[in-house]
Amino acid sequence: DDRAAALGRPLNFPVEGQTLALKRASSVYVGVHWNGSEWETFSDTGESIGTFGSEELAARAYDDHLVASSHLSRVNFPEDGAGELRQVIAVPTSKYVGVTCQPSMKGPRWVTQILIDGKKVHLGTFDSEEEAAKGELRQVIAVPTSKYVGVTCQPSMKGPRWVTQILIDGKKVHLGTFDSEEEAAKVYDEKAGPLGKPVNNPKNGQIQAKKKGSSKFSGVYLDRQGKWGSAIMIDGKKVYLGTFENEVAAARMYDDRAASLSRQVNFPKEV
Repeated sequence: DDRAAALGRPLNFPVEGQTLALKRASSVYVGVHWNGSEWETFSDTGESIGTFGSEELAARAYDDHLVASSHLSRVNFPEDGAGELRQVIAVPTSKYVGVTCQPSMKGPRWVTQILIDGKKVHLGTFDSEEEAAKGELRQVIAVPTSKYVGVTCQPSMKGPRWVTQILIDGKKVHLGTFDSEEEAAKVYDEKAGPLGKPVNNPKNGQIQAKKKGSSKFSGVYLDRQGKWGSAIMIDGKKVYLGTFENEVAAARMYDDRAASLSRQVNFPKEV
């Protein structure tokens, strides 16, 4: 959940404003699940054994791996392993998204994985299903907020990428993905200017674009009434600290709470 929340994905334990994750249909075979396009099976360390065109092929590959690497008997098709030691392990299916159970001689272990940039990233192996769902490794990707209109940050394992989009006739049009925030803003301006829309860096009588609801300070936002609010995340829940007449006052309120939690603040020289 920690990793998925930073990416704006549905969660197993959503808080206010977050979406509940719904698990896709699981396989009737041990060690096999549907990844959205193919049947896939994993080792007890969370590494992919492979993807297959059919559920049965994936199940047989899982059995072959058990025999070859752990000297265990086949669990899905025990009749294929005549003469092998039949140490059949019952493997439960997790009710949480991103979590799968891997058998071991000491009992079940729970593996957490997430898709980032189309690749499955292993987040860790845990003793309990709930611990795996919450993501106790806390490998959270920090997703910065752009100061430019029409620009959003897209996290990746290689660092942030900046996405440019613009509304035309009520539809969001994708203009590209860029390495720098400034480059993304420039492309937005080039499209917005001829349409008579406000731009991030106005020239020759153009209107300055202002981002709604955003603030340059951490923990600060603009509410619907036009007042600056302050909020902070504590134990996975957003705690509201109040509303203020100006942005700086809201930022200082955030700093007071953040400093008590040993977190970074907006005005470090004042703490």
